[in-house]
Amino acid sequence: MSDIEDHRQVIDLYCRYYRLMVITAFRYVHNLEDAEDVVSECWVSILQHEETLAQMEERIVKAYILQCVRHRSIDFLRRQKRFPTIPCQSVTEDLSHLCDQRFSSNEVELSDESSIALCISRLPPREAQVVKMKLEGHDTKSIAQFMEIGAGTVRKYWFKAKRRIRILLDSQADN
Repeated sequence: MSDIEDHRQVIDLYCRYYRLMVITAFRYVHNLEDAEDVVSECWVSILQHEETLAQMEERIVKAYILQCVRHRSIDFLRRQKRFPTIPCQSVTEDLSHLCDQRFSSNEVELSDESSIALCISRLPPREAQVVKMKLEGHDTKSIAQFMEIGAGTVRKYWFKAKRRIRILLDSQADN
C-alpha cells in the first residue's frame, strides 16, 4: 500500500490525462494501438520527473504532459518512416512453416496452419510483426531493438496478439 501512496500524484495524473493523451497521440499517429504505445512511452518520462511535477501548477503539468505526447508522437512517426512495419500479407506468407510448434507451446492450441495464418493476417501490422519475429525465435529484447520500441511494448503486442488469435480461433470453432 505504501507504493500506491508514494505515487498517488502519478495515479491522479493518469486518471485525469490518460484519455486526453491517447486522443492527442491518435491525432498524430492515426492508429489506436500506436497511440497507446506513444502514451506508455510518455508515462516513463512522467515517472522519471514525478518529483518535479509535484511542485508545478496543474496547468503547467498539463502543458508538459501534452508536449511530451506531441514529441513522442513525432519521434514515433520518424521511426516509422525510417523503419516501416512489414505488411500483413508478407507475414502470412512466411508463417506457414513456423506456426505448428512455436504457437502451441505458448498457450494456443493449433490444429490448422491456414487458420492461424488467417488470424495473423487480421492482426494490426505491428502485432503481426511481433508474432512473426517471436515465431522465428527472436527474444523480446531483440524484437524491441529491431522495432525501436520498449521491451514492455513488445510484451504488450505479444499478449494482445495471442488474445486476439484465441478469440478469432474460438469464433471460427463456433461457426
